This record gives sequence, structure tokens and C-alpha cells, in this order.
Amino acid sequence: MNFVKNELELKNLEIIQRRAETSNLKSMDIVSSRAVGSLEEDFARAKMLLKKGGRFLTLKSKRMVEGLKAKKIWHYRLPQEEMEYALVELC
Repeated sequence: MNFVKNELELKNLEIIQRRAETSNLKSMDIVSSRAVGSLEEDFARAKMLLKKGGRFLTLKSKRMVEGLKAKKIWHYRLPQEEMEYALVELC
């Protein structure tokens, strides 16, 4: 995340890397998660950190998001890997 922030010169972006369960953070604009748990578990943890109108982004396998109603889903494949993944925006 810091690499992307620096490459895109996003001066007004603050990257906070903490576990949702142990942070005291509230009212975040965007919360993201890696493929940590189920989509439902990840969203339950994230929504307690989001401000109203905030965005939740998570990385999952393509298989895990088939048939999912999401705001947006971007499919991608990593170099030298056969598995397809998805970046999902739920809200």
C-alpha cells in the first residue's frame, strides 16, 4: 500500500496497518482486507471501522465471489499463477 501511495504521489493518504479487532479506529473512508477470512467475517470486522458512506475493499479468489452482489468486482490474475482473483468493493 505504501508503494502504491508513493508511486501515485498521494500526499493526503494515510496508510494504517492494524488488526480491526484490536484497533480503536472509527470513521475510516476506506477499509481494505486481504484474504483473511470469509467475506462475511471480513465485512463484519470492517463495517465497525467505516464512516457512513465509507468503502470496503477485499481480495478474494474468483470462486469465492461468484454470484455475489457487490458494488464493483475487478477480476485479475497474478503473473505466473493460474488462479484468478477478485478485488471486491462491497460498499
